[in-house]
Order: sequence, then structure tokens, then C-alpha cells
Amino acid sequence: MISFRKFKDPYHSVRKEFTCDTTADIANLPTNCEPGSYAMIIENSATYMLNNQSEWVQVYFGGGGGGPYPDVVIYDGGLV
Repeated sequence: MISFRKFKDPYHSVRKEFTCDTTADIANLPTNCEPGSYAMIIENSATYMLNNQSEWVQVYFGGGGGGPYPDVVIYDGGLV
């Protein structure tokens, strides 16, 4: 099951927040949302974010210092 809310920030972009039961639900998420929209997965507490290439990528949160995931790209150039 997927549920969602949308947020409008001061810059008029509309990001969406999705809550999914399982990681398999990521395949059913829309890709026509604002980059920065995100999905939280209940089964394993994972977080996915939509990048500017319309791909849902897993993002990792933790301590400072670059982290062990250098290949995760959320924004790759273009207009902001």
C-alpha cells in the first residue's frame, strides 16, 4: 500500500512524501513528481528520493563525513 502527502515550499516547488509498506512498492511510485520527493519504507526504515533523472534512489542518513555511498546521485546539474 502507498499513501502520500504533498508539500509546497516557499519556492513554489511541490514535493511529495510517500509512505510504502514494502520496498517492492517503490516500483509503483510515480516518477513525474518534483525531484526531492521522497518515500519512506515501513518494512525496513529505508528512504528513497526522486532524483532529477526521474529515478527513485535509496538515500542513506547517518553521521557526517561523506559516508560509504559515493555513487548515490540526487542532483546532476541543470537548472535549479
